This record gives sequence, structure tokens and C-alpha cells, in this order.
Amino acid sequence: MKIYKLNNTGGKKEDAQVSPDSMPFGKYKGQRIDMLPDNYLIMLADDFKRDRPGVSPGQKFTFKVPLDIIEKARKVLDKRGYRKKGTRWERG
Repeated sequence: MKIYKLNNTGGKKEDAQVSPDSMPFGKYKGQRIDMLPDNYLIMLADDFKRDRPGVSPGQKFTFKVPLDIIEKARKVLDKRGYRKKGTRWERG
């Protein structure tokens, strides 16, 4: 089990522990992964389409989603009834 450590916003160098079941970064930082919207989970599960052909290097994200976050997003999508067909996630 991995625990993410983030700097507090109070200007101190102390670390705050974040639950391993919550988002460690981004728009939904601190929220439980199983509570995120489907479209955001799909982006996480596909690493924000980082390696998609046809996307210019300037349009790609400069970071890679951690593998444990990708795995958790895929498990939640699976529980919600999504399956990956080709390059798309479909419900059903």
C-alpha cells in the first residue's frame, strides 16, 4: 500500500499523509477515487491518452499517472460496468 505525502499549504516543510484511496493530484485532489466521475476515471485509466497515436508532443501531458492510480481507476470502472473495447471504454 502506497501513501502519498504532500506539503502543507502553511509554508512548513512538514508532510501530510493522504489516504491511498484518494486522488493525490489534479482537479479532484483529496477525493476518494471511487467517487470520481466516469469521464475522469476513464482519463486516468488511459493515462490521459498519453501514448495515443496522432497527438503531437506539445499536446501531451508531461507527467505519467502512477500505475497504482491507473489500476484503481480501472477497478472502479469495472465495478461500474465499463469494459475496454479497442481504444474505447463502453458501458455494458
